Amino acid sequence: RELDPAGYPTARRLWLKHLRGAPQPALLLGAARFFQWTDPPRSLRLIRRLVRREPNNPKWIHELARYYWRQALEARSGRKRGLASKALKYFEKEHSLKTDECSRWYGLSSLAETAFEAGELSKATAHAKAMLRFAPSFCENWNYGNAIHDGHTVLGRIALKKGEIHRATKHLREAGKT
Repeated sequence: RELDPAGYPTARRLWLKHLRGAPQPALLLGAARFFQWTDPPRSLRLIRRLVRREPNNPKWIHELARYYWRQALEARSGRKRGLASKALKYFEKEHSLKTDECSRWYGLSSLAETAFEAGELSKATAHAKAMLRFAPSFCENWNYGNAIHDGHTVLGRIALKKGEIHRATKHLREAGKT
């Protein structure tokens, strides 16, 4: 809507037209992503349709988790923790459905960050430490530096929250080295 105010109504009308009937999952996903910023309730309904069709598809569960995570990031502090808890629930479900070690490793960043924002510091710590523990197995992976950064950032933020300034400084410096 912001990038092309004149074209948005046409694009919206076309998405709504194509959503009539029983659209394929790819179309539902595309529409959910199209509406995610301009019509979040519609986006959520579309994602839920995908989850109802395939309740154990980690891709759809991930979309649901991302929806709540985006909402949490934009929410005021009073609602933020509850939305982060919902996102965490779905990120955990997605993680439990994945069997590929690399995909599971990628998911640890979302788990650690979301757990922190949900106030689940023990979960956040466990996920951040796991991310760092498994990182050497993926040192040639494009996400290696991100994982090191994210793991140490979460651990540093936890230490700050606990008033452990020395430990926080150590982790946040390590996060900055990537």
